[in-house]
Amino acid sequence: GLNDFTLTAADTIEFGDSFTDIAGNAAFTASEIRVNASSPVSIETGGWQTWDGDVVLQETDLSVTAEWAEFTGTIDSDGPMHASELSIDVDGELRMLGSIGATGALGAIDLSADLITLGGTEINAYGDILLNGDGHAEFGEAATIVGLADSLSITSFMGNILLGQNEVFTQLGDLSMESTGLVRIGDVNTLGDFSVTAPNIEIMSRE
Repeated sequence: GLNDFTLTAADTIEFGDSFTDIAGNAAFTASEIRVNASSPVSIETGGWQTWDGDVVLQETDLSVTAEWAEFTGTIDSDGPMHASELSIDVDGELRMLGSIGATGALGAIDLSADLITLGGTEINAYGDILLNGDGHAEFGEAATIVGLADSLSITSFMGNILLGQNEVFTQLGDLSMESTGLVRIGDVNTLGDFSVTAPNIEIMSRE
């Protein structure tokens, strides 16, 4: 196993395998961080993770498990539809500071954290987009999902956009959601305009 794990490259880091026995923290720094393997790649740490660079999933699924995590750049898929799925599960805060799927839409996106902070302007996937899809056991006044950009669009081209029970989404600007299936939301607050376009829309009550 490993304690802390640090990779720093001037240009590119490429993951071709999983690391599931990191007891401490992990920091990956490069202009581009590529995930390219014949099977899904999983990065699991007992502590935090930082991904400092633009992430490209090359027809490879990526799952991340940590206490908290930060992605400073964009995340895109470089492959055919549905080829690259992203799943992130952290206990504390998850900071996604760049757009997700803006250049190459991901197959599916599943983000789970006590607090999700979104800094980008686009989140695009062909399949489902889950933002704390399992929800929280109790409703709290504080936001559980925060968007920092002046405008954020969330688009599922062939799936659903699902927020869980008791989630509170606060967007510091305009927010739009578009899906070909179901959009499920709860409490949403924006400083700008809010629009939802989908065949089916479910607005959950607080529990």
